Amino acid sequence: MKQRGLLFTLVVIMLLPFSSSTFGNAALSKVFVFLNVENFVGIELRMSNDSYSYIFADLGVNYVSFGLRLSSKQTQGLYISPGFYLPYKSNLNLFLSVGYDFRISGINYVTFSLEAGGKDLLDKPKSFINFAIYLPF
Repeated sequence: MKQRGLLFTLVVIMLLPFSSSTFGNAALSKVFVFLNVENFVGIELRMSNDSYSYIFADLGVNYVSFGLRLSSKQTQGLYISPGFYLPYKSNLNLFLSVGYDFRISGINYVTFSLEAGGKDLLDKPKSFINFAIYLPF
């Protein structure tokens, strides 16, 4: 089970950058380097059709994850994020979080994120709080 989950996650991460041509002309793929409390440091790939919601895949020091961040113009940075994550020493599992993306004037192109939620939803649910900094690559 553990190897199938890892294989599935790696396939999603490899296909994500090329999915913009599949999902339409307006789709956009971006790569970010992130620093955060949960996963320390890593790379995030994002694919979106608008500037609010997107599909993402994270490859970091502690785990690999992929999912959605759903937001809208009306929520102005607030999002809900369901997804899957695979800790390197465990099985594929689910997470659900709510977060807020923001920028600070004077710091160009850098996005900050504060999120909280639950992980290990298929086993013993645990809560988490995460602060992240995303730098475009």
